[in-house]
Order: sequence, then C-alpha cells, then structure tokens
Amino acid sequence: MSTKRKWATLALFLVAAVVGYILWTVVFSLTAASPEQSITPNSAQALLPAEPPPLQEAVSANNETALSPDVQKQLSILGEIFSSKNDNDPRMDNELRVLSDDAKSALIKMYQQLPLENRNERGTIVFLIGRNLNNKKDYQFLKEVLLEAPCLSLQNCFQNMPNNTDSHDHQDHTANSMAIVLDYPQLTALKALQKNKATKQELRALESDLLHMATSSRSRLVSELASEISSNRE
Repeated sequence: MSTKRKWATLALFLVAAVVGYILWTVVFSLTAASPEQSITPNSAQALLPAEPPPLQEAVSANNETALSPDVQKQLSILGEIFSSKNDNDPRMDNELRVLSDDAKSALIKMYQQLPLENRNERGTIVFLIGRNLNNKKDYQFLKEVLLEAPCLSLQNCFQNMPNNTDSHDHQDHTANSMAIVLDYPQLTALKALQKNKATKQELRALESDLLHMATSSRSRLVSELASEISSNRE
C-alpha cells in the first residue's frame, strides 16, 4: 500500500471516530434526561415554596415561638375570625376577652407582621389589647399605633386614592366613612384609652400623655377624637 493510501485510510478512520463520538454524546444526553427529570422554567418555579398570603403569614408568624397551648388556641381562633371576616363572632367575647401578657405579645407581633392596608385586622388587634391594658408595654403599643402615619388608601397606605388629593379632609359622607376605615386602628386605640381609665397613677399619666400626643395627629378624625376625650377628662 502506497504512503498516500495509508494516510487517506487513517484520515477516514479519524473522521469516523470523531463523528461516532459526537453521535454517542448526543444520544446519551437525550436518553439520560427523562421527562420526569428535566427542569423547565415552569417546573423550576413549582419547586419553590409557595408564598403565603400576608394575612396567613402574619397569623402563622408566632408558630416559631414557643407559646402555651392556651395562647396558641387564641391565635388560632383569631386567625379563623380574620378569615371569616366576621367581627361579630361570639368568640371575640367568649374566648378572646381576657389576654395574658404572652398572648398580648403574640398579638403585637402579629400586628407588626400585617400589611398596613389590613386596617380591619390591625384595628381588631388594637381592640383586643385595648381591653386588657394593665402595664407599660400595652401603652407603648398604643403609642406606636397612634404614631403611625395616616393610611391614604386601602390599596396603598402611602398613596392617595385616585381622584382624591387628601382622603382625610373631605367632608362628604362617603369620604368620611372611608376615613374612619383608614383610621380604624388609631380610633380604636383612642376608644380604648377612653374606656379604660387606669387606676394606677403611673398608667393614668401615660393615658393623658397619649391623648395629648394624639391631638397633634395628622389625621383630622384622630386629632378631633383625642381632643374630645381629653376635654371630657378635665
């Protein structure tokens, strides 16, 4: 065999080997990735944990903390009431009337987890704690509630409602009703101070300080109610 024929045969052999290796690689990659194992953008997204709704997240936020069975039961009941949106649920008075310090701490944590736009749920928590005011921590919570910036709309507390430059200043019935909803946590805090009338001198002083502070609120309704309550106490 001549030298040229030898080199031609060797070249054909090398080409065949390379082509064979490429085909083997392709076939192996196709057979190794079965439909069950392949990851598409949709299936990858499905592998991510579902993000719980803000309300559900707030209700379950206390599960990481060791709580007594009684407190866990009360939180569970409140979660059910929130889900049903029934503010007249008799369990509000039967099961949630008396709160321990641990229960109040858990509710404050839940309040902090709730979106600002959940005005009813936040106001309900203020109402429950407001019926059990007996220490400085309770009044500190009310202070933080009263110091919150006014919520401008149920869609976004930081943006005014459409076609409304300032929902708190409109005098018509509809706007006034909406203002009550938006100010519900703060108005509930003031009503709690109005009804509580602490017996301890130290706590009475805290009540007076909070009422005086609230008279300077940027919310017209909050400011007016605080002034009314303060004047009736004098």
